[in-house]
Amino acid sequence: METLVRDVLLVFVVVTYVLCDCPVFHSINEADYDRNYSAITEINKRPLGFAKAAVYYNKPTSPNPCFLVPGASNRRIEIMVQTVPSGRICVRSHDMQIDLCGQDKIVSCPQASANDMSFEFYCDSQCEEVDVDFWYRFTLSSDPAVLDPELWCDRRETDQFPDSLVVSLPGLTVPPAPTDTNQTSGGITVIVQLGLMLVISAVIALMMNN
Repeated sequence: METLVRDVLLVFVVVTYVLCDCPVFHSINEADYDRNYSAITEINKRPLGFAKAAVYYNKPTSPNPCFLVPGASNRRIEIMVQTVPSGRICVRSHDMQIDLCGQDKIVSCPQASANDMSFEFYCDSQCEEVDVDFWYRFTLSSDPAVLDPELWCDRRETDQFPDSLVVSLPGLTVPPAPTDTNQTSGGITVIVQLGLMLVISAVIALMMNN
């Protein structure tokens, strides 16, 4: 019995430490999203409500970033992550027993198991041996009394990431690749023929002058 009590207390202490040590993720109302493109190197930018962090390679003094999402009871949490540049990253939550890894992006919408949920970002053995910079965002589903959380997840635009805000400069277009090889080879033949005619004309002109 004493062993059980000790183990329970130990788990409580560990969980309490994790929750207290992880800063709260401050969400932004979607109506107030910054919809201008921002590079991940820019300071104090929150494009589409995303925040930025980094997982550092082989730096014991820089622990994996973790964040607390409060007020999640009876709701789903949309998790969206994008690495810059493209790379592998993982996120896990001991509270929800989830462990997700992805290349370039992670999108998930799990059901919260408690009111306060903590998430840790990390790299596994398949990551490259470099620091990983990334954008991340946590979004709580609507009030379950108003909209079913699962339905809320299905209606989300999960293809909208910070790089979606890149705007092409006007006047810069990529020329289409030739689709008809016969036309291409025919065009080259005409050019070659014109070139030969010019060379022959120049030779005849030189001979007449001499």
